[in-house]
Amino acid sequence: MSRPIRQSILLRPRKSSSSANSENLEKEFEAERVRLQTLQRKQQEIDEMRGKALFGTPEQKEEMRSEVREVMERQLREKEERKRLEQELDQLHGEHIANHVASTSSVESAQEAQRREYLRTIMEENQRLVELRQQQKLREKEREVEYERQTGAVFFDRWGRNAR
Repeated sequence: MSRPIRQSILLRPRKSSSSANSENLEKEFEAERVRLQTLQRKQQEIDEMRGKALFGTPEQKEEMRSEVREVMERQLREKEERKRLEQELDQLHGEHIANHVASTSSVESAQEAQRREYLRTIMEENQRLVELRQQQKLREKEREVEYERQTGAVFFDRWGRNAR
């Protein structure tokens, strides 16, 4: 039994090259160019700001301070707004939880009342059954006593009063 010879990977037919890289080349180049321009613009802004801070006129320095102050005030307002929204959300969440607890507790109290009522009816039924059993035992005892009275004379006649 002969095994087929395994083909070499080096002898496989060549495929045409993929065009995916050439199609994305221009898109990637444009994205990289935009990214580099953004970085360059930010670096220029930083350089201008440092130049004004170090070598600017008093008016320019005051302008920079006012810009920084405005930014800080805007950040404080945003922080207060976030804090206010968070408090509102916490309050709404607290109200939601309180409503849920109230509804749950009312349902639980209703269930507890139903359970108590059920247990009370079972207890009353058990008491009634105990009374019925006692009455039945009492009637049975009365029947035995009556039977003894009826058959007692025959017993004494047959065995006498001092039967041993």
